[in-house]
Amino acid sequence: MDCKEFTWIMFCIIWIACCFVPSSEAYDENLFSDSLIVIKSTNETIQGRLAAFGPRLSEDEIQGIVIPMEMIESDGRYGCKIIKEKKIKSVVKKYGINILEEGFIALIERGGGCTFSEKVRNMQSSGAKAVIVGNNYGDYHLITMYSGGDTSDIQIPSVFILQYDMYTIRQDYPFEEISIIKADGDWPVTDIFMMTTLLPVFFIFGIFIIYKFRIDSFEAELQAESSASLGAATQEEVDALPIKTFDSKKMKENDPETCAVCIDDFKDGDKLRVLPCHHEYHVECIDLWLTTRKKFCPIYTESVTSTEDAHVIDIPLEEENINENEIENEEPIEEGPTQQEGDLINSDEESDDPDETEPLINLVTRS
Repeated sequence: MDCKEFTWIMFCIIWIACCFVPSSEAYDENLFSDSLIVIKSTNETIQGRLAAFGPRLSEDEIQGIVIPMEMIESDGRYGCKIIKEKKIKSVVKKYGINILEEGFIALIERGGGCTFSEKVRNMQSSGAKAVIVGNNYGDYHLITMYSGGDTSDIQIPSVFILQYDMYTIRQDYPFEEISIIKADGDWPVTDIFMMTTLLPVFFIFGIFIIYKFRIDSFEAELQAESSASLGAATQEEVDALPIKTFDSKKMKENDPETCAVCIDDFKDGDKLRVLPCHHEYHVECIDLWLTTRKKFCPIYTESVTSTEDAHVIDIPLEEENINENEIENEEPIEEGPTQQEGDLINSDEESDDPDETEPLINLVTRS
């Protein structure tokens, strides 16, 4: 295992480990709401979180007129003091609103030097049936309001909302009828289980796909390098060779009928690659041979990239037939004898007399 492959595997292992380590916010239950505030006039909903003290919300909703306490008294913004119920009714009456006997819903703000339980206790004494506490700074977390002391005397529920939502109610919906209802968690237990179980599986599957892709790419590069080292042709060089469509009706006497690579007979419509040596093969057979083995013809060891005779001259079939017919119709030309042969023939004709042709014999006798 080389250094590059080892580094990649270590990166995958670290990535998988990080998938199983959730962030700190994953354990922060304050990210999720458990209650909803519904504006009756617009049906707009605002997410909230119930306090750890006081009664829980039942299946029945809590309805009432929401009153921003700073509109009753300027120092009643934080709910750190009790406001007489009589004063509240008189101020609200100026807006043409009557508070029902069961009370109202107080809207106050976090801070002011008093605890959450003190705020809710003061609003309970002021005649509120529920309390909405808005954050005093722009954080997107919903917190759970706790109390360190005894809160058994608190008999009304309280809900914490974000600062933006508090401003929305205070400015757009003062003295509007609202309802506080119980809401299911944004992330049910089954959804959390599915996410924590399936998400790492998806990550592992994604890493496997990426790793497989890298391995295939590496093998392709390695094969290309090995093919080049063995003298194989490139795909561009092979694509430059001509291709013809096999037609048995147009075959010549010496044309091949079988692919020498796969040993299958050519069929009409087969695509044949024509090499510079004029040998023909199936395109898929010879292309694989040339790009992975050698750039030579399997039959005739000539390179397909050689410059000598590196092209095939295609002659139309009609022109070939015309040339063949002209050759067949030509009458043979009888050539006469050469000058030397003529001299020999003439000399033979002149010596027809047998007497003249007999050799002269000189007899020499001894005396």
